[in-house]
Amino acid sequence: MKCTLVVFAALLMVLPGCSSQKLDPAVASYIDSLMNASVKPGQPGAVILVARDGIPIFRKAYGLANVELGVPNKPENVFAIASMTKQFTAVCILQLVQQGKLSLQDDIRKYLPNYNAQGRVITIEHLLTHSNGIPNITMRPDFGRREVVEPSEEELLGCVMSEPLLFEPGSDCSYNDFGFTLAALIVERVSGMRYGEYLQKNIFEPLGMKNSTSGTRERSIPLFVSGYSWAGDTLFRPAEYFSWRWNLGMGDIVTCVDDMLKWDEALYTDKLLSQDLLKRAWSSYVLADGRKTNYGYGWAVSQYRDLQMIWHPGGMEGFRSMSIRIPSQHLFVAAMSNNGSSGAILTCARDIALKLAGRQVATPSFQSLTAEKLKEYSGVYETRGSGLFVLANQTRDKAYRYVTVQDSLLVSQITGGGMTTLHNVGNDLFMFMFRGTQAHALFHRDNNLKIMSIEVSTEPWSWGPNRFEMKTDIPLPQEKVPIVLSEKTLKAYAGKYTFAGDDYVKVRVDSVRIFVDTIGEIFPESETRFFSRMVDARIEFLKNPKGAITGLIWMSLGSVQAKKID
Repeated sequence: MKCTLVVFAALLMVLPGCSSQKLDPAVASYIDSLMNASVKPGQPGAVILVARDGIPIFRKAYGLANVELGVPNKPENVFAIASMTKQFTAVCILQLVQQGKLSLQDDIRKYLPNYNAQGRVITIEHLLTHSNGIPNITMRPDFGRREVVEPSEEELLGCVMSEPLLFEPGSDCSYNDFGFTLAALIVERVSGMRYGEYLQKNIFEPLGMKNSTSGTRERSIPLFVSGYSWAGDTLFRPAEYFSWRWNLGMGDIVTCVDDMLKWDEALYTDKLLSQDLLKRAWSSYVLADGRKTNYGYGWAVSQYRDLQMIWHPGGMEGFRSMSIRIPSQHLFVAAMSNNGSSGAILTCARDIALKLAGRQVATPSFQSLTAEKLKEYSGVYETRGSGLFVLANQTRDKAYRYVTVQDSLLVSQITGGGMTTLHNVGNDLFMFMFRGTQAHALFHRDNNLKIMSIEVSTEPWSWGPNRFEMKTDIPLPQEKVPIVLSEKTLKAYAGKYTFAGDDYVKVRVDSVRIFVDTIGEIFPESETRFFSRMVDARIEFLKNPKGAITGLIWMSLGSVQAKKID
């Protein structure tokens, strides 16, 4: 009887939702409050799992798995995890490294001989670390039209290799989904199996991940929820159709939080991969100039005080996801949502992980500076990108950060971006919020104590290297003065405008004011051209020969056209 009780107790420890550990009721209430604030009743939902020492201590579903049928989410439901797939692709590559079948320093043309690398050497390591310089196809304006058609391998390879690289491989990094598609194709070449087959045989089956598979349109996937996009106010619509083949290696896995816990637990062992290779995957890649990228192989790597956090977000049509592992505390958080229009689930997962790790970030005290002092920092700074993104993905034109003083506050705006207030928190150090995390702008001075550059970084969730922006002699632009247009003229512009794929904007008119739902009020500088004071963007409305409004051109970082459909 004693042995039976011991076995029964051991079983309880590994069953989903059962735990010998107790979560502080106040912490459970905190998690519940965050999730309830992010997922509204009657809307697409989410599932979250928190585990300590491999045991679930919080596991709960919120909202709806299917809005049309009013079906509630369940903790065991399956979601598309989008870019969380990248960590699996990285492990597939490293398994082949461990078997001696390839090297991370191999030129990718050894396995993809028809790939045009623009005369440069791109290694497999460059693919896994986003340091390859290949343009990211998912950021192209025409990608929405491309992804609805099933591509051949030649089309996958040919879609960007005719374009020049963004930078010399290894000299910088820029988030590039397509690099992981190339890595998956290399897995297929070396293993002789389709990528999905390799995953099934070498990861899913050995770990008992029974609810994990590659996304497909060829068969139904048990427990797979419906994905949704925001349609205005409290309305949601089914996510736009897309071909899963375009997500090969970069975002084509569907799974559940329980299977993700099995995956995370295996990473504490040598079952899939040696700890030496995993340690390399969780070490920040170092660029040629010595900067750390805060990204390893398929995982982002952040160091906050004494805490290492290994994590990755995911986002695609209809879905958002996040996984966070904190090895020193054997803590794991996995969150999945079928609301592709909201990043709230990502912020929730990060806040929960920090709360459980006892490392919640306090906002420092802001210091007031005189307008005269603030003017020292104003000017035009040349910028190449932010975090793990370079702006050359959207435009090859130069981009700038405009720092100005407005109403006794220091305000920053990047070409194509919105305005951000910089709050002083120390000597030449300012803080602002960026994508749900704290960002810092440290102004550097030359030997004559004049401002020469800005160093931008983030914490506690580091995403890409610190970026240095040099001050230029370019004068700050003059403030635009709008003209006045009649209500009749403005009303002709009201309606819905659709871009490629799933993207659209709505334009509405209230008396003699005109608004775009994503950027607020816009102001006329001519009868058809408008500008925004909220973001660095201009909109040009298009007319046909009869004078009817047929579409618009959105000009920001580059330009993209939308067709009026309503």
